[in-house]
Amino acid sequence: MTIFDDGIGFPESLDFRNTDSLGLQLVNNLVDQIDGQIELNTDKGTKFRIEFKEQDYKERVPLNG
Repeated sequence: MTIFDDGIGFPESLDFRNTDSLGLQLVNNLVDQIDGQIELNTDKGTKFRIEFKEQDYKERVPLNG
C-alpha cells in the first residue's frame, strides 16, 4: 500500500518511527502487528510504502450447517 502527496515534504530531522504523533504511532504499531514493513521516501513530497503479507485464515465452519 502506498500513500503519498506532492507537498513540501517530511522534515528530515523527524524520525517517523519514533515520534510523539499519535497518527504515526498508530501506523507503526499496526504495521508491527501485521509483521509488515514501512518505508519513507521524500524525493518528491512524502511517500509512505507499507508492505505486508497476506494473512492465512482457517476454514470456517458454517453456523447453520
